[in-house]
This record gives sequence, C-alpha cells and structure tokens, in this order.
Amino acid sequence: VEIIINDTVEVSAGADEFICSDATITLSGTIGGGASSATWSTTGDGSFDDASQLNAVYTPGATDIASGSVTLVLTTDDPVGPCPDDFDFVTYSFITVPSANASTDQDVCSDMTVSLNGSFGGSATAASWSSSGDGNFSDINDMNAIYTPGPGDIITTNVNLILTTDDPSGVCGSTEDQMLVNIFPFATANAGVDLSVCSDSDVSLGGTIGGGASTVIWTSNGTG
Repeated sequence: VEIIINDTVEVSAGADEFICSDATITLSGTIGGGASSATWSTTGDGSFDDASQLNAVYTPGATDIASGSVTLVLTTDDPVGPCPDDFDFVTYSFITVPSANASTDQDVCSDMTVSLNGSFGGSATAASWSSSGDGNFSDINDMNAIYTPGPGDIITTNVNLILTTDDPSGVCGSTEDQMLVNIFPFATANAGVDLSVCSDSDVSLGGTIGGGASTVIWTSNGTG
C-alpha cells in the first residue's frame, strides 16, 4: 500500500499589540504547509483594504475603539487532501489619543500677566507649558499657571503659548495645542512740568502721550 503524506496547514496572525486609537493596522500574517491562501475577518466593525492579503491594512471602526480592542482572524483555504484549514487570531488593544486644550486666545495690556486655563485628556497623564517668546511661567506644569510676558514678547506685540502632553503609553505620541496672546502697549500721559504764571496770563501747555494712547483730553480742578 502507498501512503501519501500531505503537509499540515500552518498559519500565524502575528503577535498581540497595543496601538493608538487613531491609527490603522498593517497586518503581518503568514501561512505555510499545505495552505496556499488565507483571508482576514474581524470580530468588530472595522474594514480591510484587501482581506485576501497577508499584509492587509485594517481600519478600526467606532465600535472597535469604544470596546477598547478588536480581534482579527486569519483563516487559511482548505487545501486538497485530508488536512483541514486552520486559523489564528490576533488582538489589538487601543490606547486613547492624548488631547490638549490651551484654551482661547487672549488680549492683554503690556503691563499685565496672563492667567492660563489649560486642560488635557485621553491617555495623557500630564502636560506642560512652553512659549514662543521670552516670558516666564509661574509653573510650567500647572494648568492654571501665570505667564508674565518678556521684553521681546512686548516688542513683537504677541506670543504663542503651547500646551504639550506627555506620552505615557509610548504608542500614540504626545500632542499639543496653542493659544495666541496679543499684547497691547499701555497708555502713557505726561502733562508737563509745573508752571508759575501771572493771573492775567494764559497757560501754554506741553503735554505728551504715548504707548497705546492715540487721543488726549485735558480737564481741570478749577474754573478756567
């Protein structure tokens, strides 16, 4: 009697991984033995660009992300002979994307400080402030820090304040958000030096204004 020995089917869907919730998944399945092809399927609601390719790209669906993970199954064809098809599965767990909110833009006078109101979320566990200018923060790790504009900030009349998250998982990467602070020069006024005049004389004034002031008005504590 002649005995024909067929190769068993081999299949691997790859190793389980953690991925960022806004990423697509490039798969790396392998087959061997008697298998000549395989097809991907999912327990979730995402989609494959081509489920017949071992290195297909899977785009997670909303339900996948909401549930925190998805299992993908790689199933071989059923080759000719006594060896059945086989399957393997891989699970991808989602890490929520970090988020940062530096809050709304602000307008301040050049002699004022900026009260911040930042926030962070997602998988971020901390965030810190930085500046495009030369001012300083009371505490870069405090979401309600105070920013004092520097001389360069005042000269350029604006500064960007950036809130950047950490990346605790090492999967998603940090993220940032910016707010713009517009800095307006404060008004200055100089009424001139004190004068002594004769009671029948007019007083010629020599006032000046500067900074953000564009107009001026005189008033008196007398009746002139």
